[in-house]
Order: sequence, then C-alpha cells, then structure tokens
Amino acid sequence: MSVRGKWYGGVIVGVLFAVVLLYGVVLAQRQLEVTAVVESTEGFVDVKLVGGDEWEVLSEGMELVAGDEIETGPEGQVILKLDDGSRLKIGVNSRVLIKELGMVEVTNVRNSSFELVRGKIRAVVTPFINKESSFTIETENASIGVRGTDFGAFFDPDTLQTYIISFEDCVSVVATTLPGIDPIAVCANESLTVFSSEDPGVPLGVDAEKLEEFLKDMEMEGKKSPAGTSGDVPPPEVTRAYIDNNINTVIDLEDVDEFVTITRDNLTTQNKINLTGEATDDVYPVTSVEYSIDGGVVWTEAVIWEVDGAVARWQFEFLPKQEGEFELQIRASNSAGSVSNPSFFGPWTIRYWDATYEQIAQAFIDAFLTALESGDLTGIEDIISDVYDGSLGGYYSKDELLEALIHFFGTGEDIDITAVLEQINQGSIIATTSWSGFVGGQNLRGSTTWWLNEEYDFMLTHAEGDWFIDLAYGILLTLYEAGGTCGNVVEVFLTVPDVPLNIDTVYVEVETDCDTYRIPLDRSYFFSEFGVNTGFGGVFPVERTRCSLTPVCADPNLVQYDGSGSTVVVSYDDYD
Repeated sequence: MSVRGKWYGGVIVGVLFAVVLLYGVVLAQRQLEVTAVVESTEGFVDVKLVGGDEWEVLSEGMELVAGDEIETGPEGQVILKLDDGSRLKIGVNSRVLIKELGMVEVTNVRNSSFELVRGKIRAVVTPFINKESSFTIETENASIGVRGTDFGAFFDPDTLQTYIISFEDCVSVVATTLPGIDPIAVCANESLTVFSSEDPGVPLGVDAEKLEEFLKDMEMEGKKSPAGTSGDVPPPEVTRAYIDNNINTVIDLEDVDEFVTITRDNLTTQNKINLTGEATDDVYPVTSVEYSIDGGVVWTEAVIWEVDGAVARWQFEFLPKQEGEFELQIRASNSAGSVSNPSFFGPWTIRYWDATYEQIAQAFIDAFLTALESGDLTGIEDIISDVYDGSLGGYYSKDELLEALIHFFGTGEDIDITAVLEQINQGSIIATTSWSGFVGGQNLRGSTTWWLNEEYDFMLTHAEGDWFIDLAYGILLTLYEAGGTCGNVVEVFLTVPDVPLNIDTVYVEVETDCDTYRIPLDRSYFFSEFGVNTGFGGVFPVERTRCSLTPVCADPNLVQYDGSGSTVVVSYDDYD
C-alpha cells in the first residue's frame, strides 16, 4: 500500500505542477486591454460606450476601450491618443467604431483596429516595437494597414467610396470586396480611391484640391502638411530638370509629357544617368531636394550645389543596372518643413535602352534585311509600328507595306541585300542608308531614310527613299486589288537615269511570250519622283492572261503574258 500510495502521490504532484506551469504560460501571454485617451475635442462629439444603448457627451480625459463608438457633429472633431503614442484625429460628421485595442503582456504585440463608418480620419502611428503588431482602419470596402506612418482616409457610405492618402512612408490597402486583388502600397504624397465593384488600379499623385479638402480641420500639432497645402507655409517648387551627360546631349524634362527614352548616348562617361535642375522658394530657403526612381517608395537626397537667392540648383546621378523602366519623381523641401508635391512637376517614366542610337538603328536595319533575305516576313511585322504612315515604295500604311513585302519578297528565292548606315539623328532616330543587292534577278541599288520613333520602342513609323528601285534599271511591282476592274494586273515602274538633256524621248522594249511592246518613258515623271530631270521614267500595266484573250484593261500600254512560269523581259538599247 505504501508503494502504491507514493506512486499516486507522484502523479498528483506532477499534474499540479503542470497545471501551475500552464497557468503561468497563459498568464504571461494574456492579452491586456488598453485604452485610447481623449486628448482634445471641439464642437459636438458623442460616444456610445460598449454594452450601452445611449449616446453621451464625450469629454477630454475619458478612456475609451474596444467596442466604444464615436460620432461627431458638423463642427465636431476629436483627437485620441493610444498608450504607445499613436494619435488619431476624427473629423467632422464622422462615425468611428473602436474594434480592437489590445496588447500581449510579455511580447508587447499590439493590435489596434478602427472602423470608419463614415467621414474622415487621420492617423499618426508610432512605429511598432514588435513586428507582429498591427494597426488597421477599415471601411465597408477597404482595409488599410500600417506599421508606422502618417495617413488619412475618407469614406462616403452613400457612394461606397474610400479615399486613402499617405503623408509619410507607405500604407497597404486591401480592396476587401474584390477577392483576388493584391494589396496596394500607397506611399508618401500618393492617393488611392477604392470602390466596391471596380479595380482600384494604381496609386496616383495627390490632387491638390482633394488634399486641401481633406486637410481642412485635420491638421495635427507637430505634423507638417504635405505639399504645403495648409495655406500656412507654401512649398517650394521644382522648376527645371535636365538629363545632361555633360558631353553632347541634354533632355529638358519640361519639354516631355510622360515618357522619356534614354540610351547609352545620354549617359555620362561613368555610364550614369545625370539629372540637374532648379527648385525655387521666394519666402523660405530650399533645404533639400529628393528624388525617387521607384515611384515614390524610396526617396534619396540630391546634392544642392548652388543657392542663388530664391533658386537652389541641385544634381544627382544614378546607375541603370539593366534595361527597363524607372518612374522618376522629384520633390523639394524648405526650412519651414513644407514639401512640394512631386505630381506638380512630373512624374516621368524613364525608358532605358542599353545601346547607342547607332546600335539601335543598325539592329533595325539588320532585322529588316534579314527578314527579306530569308523570306520569313513575320519578323518584319514586329518591327513596324501600327501607326506607320510612310511612303516607302509608295505604301502609306502598315498593311499596304506588309502586303507588298510579302508579294515581292515572300517567294523564297535567294535575295542578297547589303545596307550601309550613313547618318543618325538622335531622339526619334532618323537613319539614312545606302543599299545595294541582288533582288528578283536584278542588281539594284538606292537610298532610304528610316524614322524609328522612341514612343513606339524605336519601331518603324515612317520611311522615304528609293526602296529597292534601281536608278540604273529598276522595277517596282504594285498589285491592284484582287477582283477589281483590272484583276490579275501588276504595275511596272521603270527609270532610266543620266539621259542627256538634249534627248526628248526614251523607249523601252518589253518582250513577253505574247508580243513585243515598245513603251515610251517621260522625263517629267522622273522629275516628279526624284526632284531632278536627269532621267526618264514611266509606269505601264502588265496582265497575266492567255494571249488570245482581249485585255481586261483598256490601256494602250497594257502588256500581256501567258501562263505560269512566263517572264517579262524589259530592255532598252539607246535613246531615240
């Protein structure tokens, strides 16, 4: 009995010890209820305490807990202070429910949550000590979470519109009524509008009028107004900005709307993008200029290298690590703490090409000619812009040009063309090439000018020139529309250069399996095409049909040839 009794006694002692230990752990991890103290009130402000049914007047010094609800009148506002130093200001005609105020005793994890039923609220949140802490403001269709920042929110229950604005750092916004939409970061001087049934898109620069409207009666002691919109201290202005490589290229950002394309030609000798400009303030000295290349997430201070009265001249450089886009924003601050809105001057999307203008032009010409030589013209479609409006070979739209290229070069026959890049104008590249090659059984040569527009990623938007028209003896084929009056007819363009001015007429002889034709050429036609009267030219139609049939087109110069595989031989011996 004694042994058995000792065994039971050991179990009882062990169980009691486990219970005490478990109770100690639970006690150590328990969530303590914390309060929000009413720091100040103005006008009519009421509170409905948790568990109560009646509204009562809210007064300074009251301690509020989770479940309490605050309502302000047309001139009412209240500032709450949490025990970690965070402060909230509730604006006029607003209603806010305190959903959670708690802290884990040992870990110091704090969780604070407020529901903005209507109206506006501004929160200045103290950075968390423990990363597991949370601070959220919720509306009917959005949840705004922060880790320490200054931001505001407005909710209209009639339109179900939530407007979020960040004054410092970033907040994370979740559109709670739209499953699948990723959280959206709204950073300093940015705003976002959330509706219940629409994708909120991306944050935008803060609209000055909306900012003024929001900040009315929402200033908080010790917090400066972003963009100086309070009216007390106007902000400085960023007035000039240049991309300047200190060698030979300058891009004035004031002259561009949104997109800026730069290449290696725009870099400094250290392969950096160099920006310089001016910020102006007629009242307070400009103390800093900052820039961001990631859309306002991270701000870096530029160097103010000269101050001339109200004008501060600044400069900074950054190294593009790879091809791609950078969203550039610039803002300035004055000695009174007022900060300019980066959306008032900019922002810009910088597209960086890790190549020179000459390399870009050469790559385009190489791709164009390679496609022609191979007969695979699918690649050509990808380097011609949909807004192509050129006169390359007489074609004024992308579709017309592609149709002609496919007809003339898509036969699979061996084609050998060489082009030499002669001249490059930067920006939207204008490249002039001289070329020669063996095309369609002919040795051809000529010159073409290509416009490669940066707005369309340096694709072809316009072109002029000979376009494989041999000035010594050239042919350009242009199909009429199939099924038209002159179905199955092509048009042949001929030029004969370097004809003495005392020669009045030049004839070419066209020989087919149907007949031999003598076609007159004209000096005025050559002049209309090339701007000089040193040669002759002309156009005549050729119909592929049976020789015994009457020609479809009633053209005295119509040439007929018979059957597949037949050829048209064009030649001339001398002048008449």
